[in-house]
Amino acid sequence: MQDTCAICDGDLKFLGPRRGELNVMGPPTEYTYYVCRNCGTIQLSPMPTREELSGLYKDHYLSQNEMERSTSPDMWKAASKTYNDSILEEVRRHNISGPVLDFGAGYGFLCELLNKNGYECSGVELSDDRLVYCQQNNMPVQKGGPEVFDQRQGELAAVLMCAVFEHLSAHADFLKQALKGLNNNGVIITLHPTSRVFRLLAFLFRLGITRRELPHLAGAFAPPWHTTFVSLRGMNILAERAGLEVCDIRPAPQGRLEGMWGCIQVCLEAINRIGWFFFRTNWPLHTSHIFVMKRKDTPR
Repeated sequence: MQDTCAICDGDLKFLGPRRGELNVMGPPTEYTYYVCRNCGTIQLSPMPTREELSGLYKDHYLSQNEMERSTSPDMWKAASKTYNDSILEEVRRHNISGPVLDFGAGYGFLCELLNKNGYECSGVELSDDRLVYCQQNNMPVQKGGPEVFDQRQGELAAVLMCAVFEHLSAHADFLKQALKGLNNNGVIITLHPTSRVFRLLAFLFRLGITRRELPHLAGAFAPPWHTTFVSLRGMNILAERAGLEVCDIRPAPQGRLEGMWGCIQVCLEAINRIGWFFFRTNWPLHTSHIFVMKRKDTPR
């Protein structure tokens, strides 16, 4: 394992093991998650490199990911509708005007929604299988990764990410690169899972016995795909290191999976509305948050 937190360089504490789904070269690999004693971020250790992750996503993400294998594009569209709607709401709230990039666009549903609502949105995606779907359905999504920010330097009014940040490696470096793509008033909007509730659930599901395997939790603990659950404090640290500032944090809605998990999501969302009203960012049961980041000293 690495000695310090990938987000803030704080000390790491063992959280638990989790068997990975990837078995390209044999039996699934055993991974280990840790939690930072300083910022509270959950992370894999050792952390996969950006190059390792890029290769895995290009070749194996759909074929070696349980949630992806069992969920059709139409099911993902329904499950992610609340997420995409909430990102559209943030785009409107921050008066974004100009070219918008959906990084890690998946099947292109967020791009489609934004374009239907009068925005100029394109996307990039690494998974070949998802790109085939995008091409077949005329989604404005091309193959690409972080190099897109160099190609569109100073052009973008916003970089959007929906459930992408937890898949990244070298997060501060990524934000610095994304910043290059923004125009002077551009923003980064990312919706992704945060750590507090998953620390709580990891404790409860294992009755506090850390040597037990971490629960799957509908694909939450899914190494090597999910590398981190960055805490709210961790996001502020990352932004600072990248020359950004977090100018807005909002609760993300729950997705809409089918069956029992879908019912749990609806109930939890109702509880979270009450919790956020009274406790704001101190409320511990939100599985995800929406972060809006701008260049330092940019007028709000």
